[in-house]
Amino acid sequence: MQHTFLFEEGYWKASGYYYTETGQAYQVEGQVRIYHEDNLWINDGVMKVVGQESIEIRNRYEVIPWEEGQELTTWVSVNPGLGVLEGTFTITDDCIISAYKAEKGEFSGAEVLIQASADRYLNRGVLVYKGKEKLSSWSVELNRVQNLQAY
Repeated sequence: MQHTFLFEEGYWKASGYYYTETGQAYQVEGQVRIYHEDNLWINDGVMKVVGQESIEIRNRYEVIPWEEGQELTTWVSVNPGLGVLEGTFTITDDCIISAYKAEKGEFSGAEVLIQASADRYLNRGVLVYKGKEKLSSWSVELNRVQNLQAY
């Protein structure tokens, strides 16, 4: 099965859990829009903690499209809370694996997108402070939809 997330333009709904540094779980909902420009793929997403209107996580990834035959590419994102993030996406079988760090070096993390079907991915990740303190983690399911309602 070929990967569809990132590789095809479209809309994805997200639902799952966000975990704080102490492991406290909160339900999250969100959405992602993937679109392709000439030499750039955009992954524009927002996640909101259910019942906590003030907690919103926004990211806009600018992804360099994979070159033919390559398994790794790079991306950059500006996160309002963390600053500029730089990372990689690597294809490994049914997974898209990402490793990243903040431009200033205090924050780093990793996440994996596991393809369950062409229209469904499981996303797991962690954000770390100074390489040794967990700030947050998440366990989210992404399902492709025809269109999105604006947040």
